[in-house]
Amino acid sequence: MVLATYPTHSLVSMEHKLLIEPTFKTGLIAKLLRRAPFKRPIFPIQGSPFDFNLRITNIGDSSFPGTDIKRIAISGAGQASISHNINKTYSIPSLNPSAYAEINIDRMTTLLEGIVWISCQITPLDPKDKITTYQKDIGTQQLVEPSTNSWGQEVLVLSKNQLSFSHQNTLLVILTILIFLDGVWGLGNIASASLNFVGNILSSIGSSLQGQPR
Repeated sequence: MVLATYPTHSLVSMEHKLLIEPTFKTGLIAKLLRRAPFKRPIFPIQGSPFDFNLRITNIGDSSFPGTDIKRIAISGAGQASISHNINKTYSIPSLNPSAYAEINIDRMTTLLEGIVWISCQITPLDPKDKITTYQKDIGTQQLVEPSTNSWGQEVLVLSKNQLSFSHQNTLLVILTILIFLDGVWGLGNIASASLNFVGNILSSIGSSLQGQPR
């Protein structure tokens, strides 16, 4: 008796729609620097360690069977000599509509600053299928720039020097307000103690920034 054999792939092609968003988790020093009164940015800082993840959401109407994601690269505009090529393959699990998966890519630091380009390649399990990927505009939250079997998005890496100047300017504003209050209401020892406290914070921030890798 001869057993019948069947093709491993479906005869009907499918289109799957994925929203891919890069997410970052930063180290302890960066977290402390980004707490109130500083506005916490959602981007990595040049020279500070961070965890790089990809959040992948099935925004289609059908179940996504899963596949591999590979050829992840981070490069900077005008900084051709600096790039990060992650030569690993990561698995995207099967996802029902509206379901998502968070994929941990790597813990890393970068000397890039300003606008960088993150990209990757996604190949469907069935060669007849098509994966349409989307990115989300950070300001408007609109889905933009659909691509087929690949994905890319611009991301901002904050300059270490610019962030340092921003923190110092914030502390100078606090010092100015305290001096003004001391002159108007005679805060005396309270203002002096506050000035010393803020001065110590400024010194601590300067020391921590100098100790980070360049």
